[in-house]
Amino acid sequence: MRKHSQIHASGRRGFLIDGVIRRVILPLFIMFIGKIQIISIRRERAALRQKTSSTAYELERIVISQSQTRLSFRQV
Repeated sequence: MRKHSQIHASGRRGFLIDGVIRRVILPLFIMFIGKIQIISIRRERAALRQKTSSTAYELERIVISQSQTRLSFRQV
């Protein structure tokens, strides 16, 4: 009988640990993964924003340089 109760107790302890894992660790893990994804999305957005602003800036520079070359041609 004693062995049976010990097995039962250990089984119950295992079940409690499983419950803790399911209730605490899994949600934390999911949150952690979610945060990582959010951070990576933010980084991608920031990179895209930088890219678009830099391309816009480059286009602006090209337009300005073209207008300057036209002006210099007119002056000559």
